[in-house]
Amino acid sequence: SILLSEFRIKNGRKWTIADIRGHIAEFSRDVYGSRLIQETIEAGKHEDLDMISKEIMSSDCLVAICSDDCGNYVVQKVLDKSSPGRRRECFALLLDHIVPLSTDLFGCRVIQKLIDILPAEEQCKIVFQLVSETNVVDLATHETANHVIQKIVEVIPYDYLNFILYFQGSVLKLSQNVYGCRVMQRCVQHLPIGWPRRLALVAEFIPFAKVMMTDEFANYVLQRLLEYGGDEERNALYQHMRGEFLKFSCHKHASNVCERALMYCNDDIRKSLIEELMVFENGHPVGLDRLMRDMYGNYVLKRALQLATGEQLSALRRATHHLLAIYWGRPGMIPAKQLLSCECDVYTSHLTNGISLTICSEACAC
Repeated sequence: SILLSEFRIKNGRKWTIADIRGHIAEFSRDVYGSRLIQETIEAGKHEDLDMISKEIMSSDCLVAICSDDCGNYVVQKVLDKSSPGRRRECFALLLDHIVPLSTDLFGCRVIQKLIDILPAEEQCKIVFQLVSETNVVDLATHETANHVIQKIVEVIPYDYLNFILYFQGSVLKLSQNVYGCRVMQRCVQHLPIGWPRRLALVAEFIPFAKVMMTDEFANYVLQRLLEYGGDEERNALYQHMRGEFLKFSCHKHASNVCERALMYCNDDIRKSLIEELMVFENGHPVGLDRLMRDMYGNYVLKRALQLATGEQLSALRRATHHLLAIYWGRPGMIPAKQLLSCECDVYTSHLTNGISLTICSEACAC
């Protein structure tokens, strides 16, 4: 419009919301117009918010505004500041557009905002409108809709999340997908441990734990399981690591799962896992040697040093100091030097040119 063209000229005029009355929908899709409207909403005058809300919601292009890179922020701001009645009014106008908005880069943000602020009754209507048995996996692996599914799992009471059962048969596929793995992480993190739907999901992917540990995306699902799961779930995962913990500790992706296992498994399992790392041949700690020199394994060794206790910790330190004395200063041993940041005691690790190299906890970088 002519008015928007004048606004864009920026001739030094101080524009107010009153100057663009009747053009709110148009201005909301302009970078600077959107900013003016948002600042006005933040100022908190009820009459201004009322005028802005009415113009946006009476507009035939509300859905287009939600899908606009600037307009979506205006709608979110209106929803944030509006009364429950006005929020329900906006929701009613958007209800038939939940799916296309969820699969839109900017529209999905408005849907997430609605999920955050609406009462349970309206939240459930979003779920019923969005999710079906035929589309739920596609939505979970969609680059924008996955965020909406995540928000649903995080916010909406689990009693209304029966669509989770539609994931069955596709759990590994979801876990290995760049977007689907995020949905699976939220499921593991937020669904109640004893809930049958959650139990079914975990039971489906646990047999594939070794595959998932080494997968660039699925490993995150196992990390969340170790962090938020129950003891039985951690124990089930431990059974798939046992006997191969050293190998997994030196893998780019699996090493992250190994660290989480040390952090969240019970004391007995942690001790057993660390014991697997302490392999000796002819008195030489070959397991720790491999970890220390590995670009991923050295982090697992650092974590073991932080979490081991008692005689096991003493044995770990003795072996580590022995290896540091051998390798200190040699080319390619940077990971070994990084281990020093994990030691929280004052100790002498090696003599270099007759000078004692002392590592002090006050200078510790960890």
